[in-house]
Amino acid sequence: MPKPKTGCPTADGFQWMTGSRSQDTNGDESKNRKSASFHLDAVVDKKKVERSFCLKTSTAKDENRTIWPSGQYCIYKKGNCSVNLNYGFVFWDDDDTLANMNSESGTLPDGEYGTDTEIDFCCSTDGNKDKPVVLPTKEPFYLLAYKLPRCQMVKWAVSTLEWIYYDTEHRRNFDDREGAYPYNAATDNPTIYYCHYRGCNKTLTAMKGTFHSPNYPNKHFDGEYCSWKISVSPGNRIRLTFSNPSFHKQNDASNLIVYDGEHVSGEVLGVFYGSLPPPGKELYSSSNHMLVIFVSNATDSYTGFNASYSFIESRATPAPTISTTKQRPDVIWSKYTENQLSTNDDLNEESRKNKQKRQSYEEGVNVVAIVVPLSGLVIVALSLAGAFLYFRRRLKKSKGESGNSRRTVHFSNLTANVITSPSENANELYAEIEEREYQEIPMRETYPEQQNENPLYESAAYETIEGCLASKGWKDQCLSVLRFLPQLST
Repeated sequence: MPKPKTGCPTADGFQWMTGSRSQDTNGDESKNRKSASFHLDAVVDKKKVERSFCLKTSTAKDENRTIWPSGQYCIYKKGNCSVNLNYGFVFWDDDDTLANMNSESGTLPDGEYGTDTEIDFCCSTDGNKDKPVVLPTKEPFYLLAYKLPRCQMVKWAVSTLEWIYYDTEHRRNFDDREGAYPYNAATDNPTIYYCHYRGCNKTLTAMKGTFHSPNYPNKHFDGEYCSWKISVSPGNRIRLTFSNPSFHKQNDASNLIVYDGEHVSGEVLGVFYGSLPPPGKELYSSSNHMLVIFVSNATDSYTGFNASYSFIESRATPAPTISTTKQRPDVIWSKYTENQLSTNDDLNEESRKNKQKRQSYEEGVNVVAIVVPLSGLVIVALSLAGAFLYFRRRLKKSKGESGNSRRTVHFSNLTANVITSPSENANELYAEIEEREYQEIPMRETYPEQQNENPLYESAAYETIEGCLASKGWKDQCLSVLRFLPQLST
């Protein structure tokens, strides 16, 4: 790749080899030129163009190395092009006189270096310039522009488009090119475009500060993909304010995104662009982290933005209520302001109390659901126990008593006049059972404390009554059983 003035970027598992080529393009008649912004390790004057190279010559450790990403750019060729890159070359017809001063040193790209210059290239041709690719951005580096005079977008980097005009031989010029080659090399006296990249991802740890888009307040660079991660001390939040935003009116030319947190997985606090610039309102984070990303491919006079931030105590402003959407939001604002006093802790405490009340209510419902059936069973059990006591007393006295004497017997909460005559006794008992609805009579195991001194009698009497009540013609059968009960005591 072209060598920057800052030197070759840090190598990962290999050592860069360097070299240079000086081209005497057209002797004293040359009119070579370069861009105003220029970071190449090169000398460009009217007579010559001398530039340097950073070349990787070893492939020993390339098995696990990531291949060059898909995009639109070119690099110098040394050895074979990667499988996803295409080969091409550019031929410069340098000065044809005997005074030609071409020279070279060190390690050069593949090509031919004599009185003319031919350099081979490997180019990525099938990608999208506006789709950012991932490359090491810790130190400045260069790529060459392909197809258009624009730079490939590189994630977390700012690109600057620079150029060199090669004023080659004027008489019978044989400049040539073939295959895949840098933009504009297809013309005689070509202007070759070089893209200079420098990192643009910063971490701000001061409790307050300012930052701005690259080159602010001057016009945008040619491609910008930048981030600012703001981190203040724990227990605080961040208040962010933008001032003097200036974006291209085309909505996809520049985008400013603010995230609540330190990663892009956080909630989006706002998305701003040409027709929707950041307003004067403040943005608040819910923690001590905030992430700002700015992406722009605008090449115009718009300047970007300036921003300032400061910390606030966690209880001074609550965590923002974020509205989310599956589609990209135009802008999402916090619903809380600094004047509101409720905090996340308050909301959590209120939620905890409500949960405890709900649990207490559910437990109370469960207790009532258990107590009500038990109360009914106790009442029915006492009623049946009273009935059996009545039958027992009547059976004991039936043998020695005569006449139609009457006595009052309390059957649970009802009072019945019972006739000592077996038939009248049975009829009134039937009427009483019908009035109380016989299904309320409990099973005998619900009143074990009412055991008779003659268990056999109680068991037989109860089972006989239970059987007749369960039968279809239970009225006639139960009357017969009741008439028969006095005989059981003999």
